[in-house]
Parts: sequence; C-alpha cells; structure tokens
Amino acid sequence: AGLAFRIGGVGYTHALSHTMTTFYGISHGESNAIILPYVLEFSFSEVYNKLAELSIRIGLGNPKKSNIALAKEFIGYLKKFNNTLGVPSQIAPLKLEDISSISKKSTREANNLYTVPKLMTKTECKKLLLRMIDNDINKHQRVRYSGL
Repeated sequence: AGLAFRIGGVGYTHALSHTMTTFYGISHGESNAIILPYVLEFSFSEVYNKLAELSIRIGLGNPKKSNIALAKEFIGYLKKFNNTLGVPSQIAPLKLEDISSISKKSTREANNLYTVPKLMTKTECKKLLLRMIDNDINKHQRVRYSGL
C-alpha cells in the first residue's frame, strides 16, 4: 500500500489518515476514503490530467470534454461513490484545537516519506482540515480560523 501511495502521489491522504487514526481511532481505510477527495482537490492543478484519464478509463467521462471538466467529474463521482457506501464526507470527531498538531504531523510525514504532486504547507493543511470539520460542529468557531 505504501508503494501505491508513493507512485500514486496521494501521500497526504495516507499521512492525514495515519494521524486521524492516531487522534480519533477512525479506521485507516475509512479515513483514506474521506480524505482522498480533499487531497485531490488540493492537488488538482498537478493531477487533473491523470484524473481525466481515470474518468475516461472507467467510462465516466466523454473524451471530447476538457481534462479539467473530466477531472472534476471524477472527483464528484468519487464523492458520490463514498456516499453510496455510507462513507461520511467529513471527519465528525475532528476538533479545531487538534488542527495545528494534525497538520504538523501529517505534512512532516508526507513531505519526508512520500512522493506528492504538490507540496502542502502546514497552513494549507490547516485550511484543508477545516473543510473536513462537520458542518454542524464548531460552526461558529471556524470563522476565527478562516484567516489562516
């Protein structure tokens, strides 16, 4: 699995998943499924051609569309697929006070151990994590973190 993550360029998904498992006991597989769409959106400028190819290969997209449109369709399909399987779109137990530690641990792991298509700073990781907080939890507190 580690080799696949290095080759596939989704090291941040794997690193964030390790940290979510450590902090909250979420299964590694489930956290990978939740986190993957967020990481693909973060890395979009570097991975959209590969995602477009995947979209065509699985019969999702029309090859006449732009690669950007095909890649967006692929990420949308991934989100719908997760929903069909009952995979949540957010990390329910994720706490604002943990975001700094999670971003530090995850970026250190991914930046040092995995091939990633686009480097993520701790600040970018914090912003990505904010998107994973359950919309109904800590809603009022998210505003103070939006200036990261």
